[in-house]
Amino acid sequence: MSSPFFSVLVGIAPFVPFFVILLSCAMRRQKTCPDCGEPLPRIQSPLKMTKRQWMEGGYTCLKCGCDVDTAGRKVPANTAPRVGPFVIAIVALTLVCVIAAILISFILHR
Repeated sequence: MSSPFFSVLVGIAPFVPFFVILLSCAMRRQKTCPDCGEPLPRIQSPLKMTKRQWMEGGYTCLKCGCDVDTAGRKVPANTAPRVGPFVIAIVALTLVCVIAAILISFILHR
């Protein structure tokens, strides 16, 4: 049980869900801008994201600058972010980290 392969596998295991989610987001069907019809970017620079986009997701059209939510609907300017999805994401991330820490400490103490 103390092979190098097993140790590497245990070290990588907490990051697998992150990469699965990242891959599934990159493979989904590309949405179009509701104003100009231009395809929205699949991946957006973090420097161009608004506070609302950071908390609940969404896009900014590269052609017309329209703010769009994750469903592809136009979001009015200066819309406050919803707190619910952000809290759920923080709780889920914390739960995954705690489970990973418990599993790693359990495996290392054997």
